Amino acid sequence: IANSNSQGIYLKSSSNNNNITNNTANSNTQVGIDIASSSNNQVINNTANSNTQVGIYFWSSSNNTLTNNTADSNSNTGIDIAYSSNNQVTNNTANSNLYGIALLVSSNNNQFLNNKITKNTVKDFWDTTGDSYINYLIYNNSFGEIKWNDETNGGFLKNLNLTGDIGLNTNLFIGNNTAYL
Repeated sequence: IANSNSQGIYLKSSSNNNNITNNTANSNTQVGIDIASSSNNQVINNTANSNTQVGIYFWSSSNNTLTNNTADSNSNTGIDIAYSSNNQVTNNTANSNLYGIALLVSSNNNQFLNNKITKNTVKDFWDTTGDSYINYLIYNNSFGEIKWNDETNGGFLKNLNLTGDIGLNTNLFIGNNTAYL
């Protein structure tokens, strides 16, 4: 348990090949779990809730795995990825933050698969990486797949691919950089 500190859990420069598993990092004054300039880490089954800034933060970090974590009710962002590439973000929850997931500056080739991102005040998913970077947002269920990538023109919701009957039992509307049911 790493609660009520400046940063709950902090891996700084060149902290590589670590497993951060089954921890609680709540109510810290900055970040719950902070991975900076580090690679090949596994961040699995952690809780980073009610932190003053960010629940889970990857800064200038690559080839990390973020799986089955909860980042709810943080004052700014649930999961924040900046200057980071080749990360796998799978089956995480980011609810009731200002931003659910923020994908920021120079982040490339990150994959977001089956994350639950809801009830965030400003945006559930905020991508500011621009036209030069490709990232992926994927939702799978037993009926099929919805996949977005941001290959050109500055917005995340482009190049939509639907595979199979995705089982929504309603219409999926896509327009003006938004997708909704």
